[in-house]
Amino acid sequence: MRYDIFIEQDYLVEILAKLLATPSPTGMTDEIVGLVCEELKDLDIPFE
Repeated sequence: MRYDIFIEQDYLVEILAKLLATPSPTGMTDEIVGLVCEELKDLDIPFE
């Protein structure tokens, strides 16, 4: 199954840069998880 979706490239690069710049050594992922959760909330994407 193939989906044709539009991904805003500038947004993707911005978010990826933010994630890659966030320290998240093994076992210390609270900050990166928080960033991901905030993005999901902003996009109205449900998560647990």
